Amino acid sequence: MATKAELEWQCNTFNTISSQAELAYTEGKLTVSIDFALQSLQFIDGMIQFEKRFKKSEVIQQPTLKLILVNAPIIFRFQAINDVEEFLNRTKRVEKNSSIDWRKMIEEARRLLDSALHLWQLIETESDINCVDRIGRVYLLNAWERMGVVTHQLQGYSITSAMNARYRAKCFGCGQVFDSNKDSLLSEMSCPVCKTMQYFVILGPVHRKGA
Repeated sequence: MATKAELEWQCNTFNTISSQAELAYTEGKLTVSIDFALQSLQFIDGMIQFEKRFKKSEVIQQPTLKLILVNAPIIFRFQAINDVEEFLNRTKRVEKNSSIDWRKMIEEARRLLDSALHLWQLIETESDINCVDRIGRVYLLNAWERMGVVTHQLQGYSITSAMNARYRAKCFGCGQVFDSNKDSLLSEMSCPVCKTMQYFVILGPVHRKGA
């Protein structure tokens, strides 16, 4: 069993990383924010134990979990959602000490991610975006406008990134996800893993750290 000092260190470390994640979020650095939030997961169990055993806390907040699930779909961080699910499967104490239905939030995050992928492809091809559910559509478009990756003009929405911008794409054959320049993804190319020549599913832009 961990000592009080060990649990207190984990609790303090969690709070520090959580504050860094929140600061990055307020500055609009979603990639950095989610990276910090993912780092915090390893300290949540110890934080909960310290809060319950030594501070007698009844309500224990886990803000970084919510930060990941709310914002990961916006920038196509599907693995971050998987990481939260795997973390919950390993750490039963989290759900036992939370009033939030994390499993439901994971389902909602994945639905929003599907909407984001669909909406982005519709904007790319200048198609009608009204087939995406209205709530998800408005939320995503507002977020992308704030990030400066989408602009709203009289004729509709358009993506602002240059043709040499880095994009994330998925191979139809093996399912491998990788990054490449946007212009190279608009024609057939060889998959770096399975080596087949084909078109790729463009998943969205790559957001660099600090961007």
